[in-house]
Amino acid sequence: MEKPKQEKRHRKRFVVEDMEIHGKMVFATEVRVLNISVSGISVKADRRLDIGKDYTLKLVERDKEMSLRGTVVWSSISGSREGPRGEAVPLYTAGLKFSNLVTDKMTELVQFIGMHLNGDDHRLGGLRVAVMGQEKAVLDYPSQYRVKKLSLSGMQIESTQAIRPEARFPMEMSLPEEGPIRFTGRVTSCRLVRDEGADHYDIGIAFMNMTEKDIDRLKEFISLLLRMNDIT
Repeated sequence: MEKPKQEKRHRKRFVVEDMEIHGKMVFATEVRVLNISVSGISVKADRRLDIGKDYTLKLVERDKEMSLRGTVVWSSISGSREGPRGEAVPLYTAGLKFSNLVTDKMTELVQFIGMHLNGDDHRLGGLRVAVMGQEKAVLDYPSQYRVKKLSLSGMQIESTQAIRPEARFPMEMSLPEEGPIRFTGRVTSCRLVRDEGADHYDIGIAFMNMTEKDIDRLKEFISLLLRMNDIT
């Protein structure tokens, strides 16, 4: 009779928002390429790109994928579109400056730009080529979150970003005085919370693909929370 009781106890959710446990998740969002040069690129996205922040951009051309690293040098609201609930979703245009382009990457980039040159363009130096049509890319978008509730199987986090249920993406969480625990997060729920000054989303996350080592570290932390709960 003790085993079911222990399993239920182990899966208890603890309120940890006062412990300031934070983490990072990486979204993969699709952006539209507006123009590109050997030094940078401008894109249109449905979320703000922070000036000074680094992002990884994946350009897909036929069966080839090119991954580039860039720093946002400017960003502005450029319009809006209607969201799934009829709300206005802002659209942003941003410019990124490429960084750490090795020779192979530079060669790939020159070939990509060459495919979009018109007959009047004969050189690439300083040239920014407009990309016509619907050329798209995938942008890795890191975002911070705060943990509000925690258990062995999952957690509830607070985020400024809405995430659709069943979405999966890489996440990490830093426990007090510990290095980050890494895993795949599966979204189980997403609820808008109206707050004075700044709205946010309470998001339910289920843990997936966590290593045995990180599972053991999480178990140790949950055991500590159990002891603290018994004392209080």
